[in-house]
Amino acid sequence: MIYILSFLGIIIENSLPLSGAVFIVTLPFFTYLVNLKRVRSVTCIFLMAFIMSLQTHDFVEHFVMMAGFYYLFNFIFMNMVYNRENIIFISFLQLGVYFILNYKTYTNFYLILNLIGFLIINYFYVRYMRKKNIRGQQ
Repeated sequence: MIYILSFLGIIIENSLPLSGAVFIVTLPFFTYLVNLKRVRSVTCIFLMAFIMSLQTHDFVEHFVMMAGFYYLFNFIFMNMVYNRENIIFISFLQLGVYFILNYKTYTNFYLILNLIGFLIINYFYVRYMRKKNIRGQQ
């Protein structure tokens, strides 16, 4: 159910007619998938890159960036756990990823909006993991 809701959120946020990019659901879901370390996570990341590139013509660029960030977050999660204590640090990492993805067209309003969204959505994913007793790499 979490996958369906997350992909629906990604489709909605990529369909919004805004002047800036919004990745409020995309990057926390991406971090959640990287933490799981499952084969279907890679398939979901491929699907996320496809959904993100529906309104543009740069699927390869999105996929290469997501693959690079997958390995970066994978390396970070070797020494850190995706839990409530690390939400602020992870949200700032996601803010860095957002800045890299939108280094040409970012504005402070969308930067702050995404940071607040990252904090909230990351909290929901961590709570879901605790509730369902899902373990990523520990």
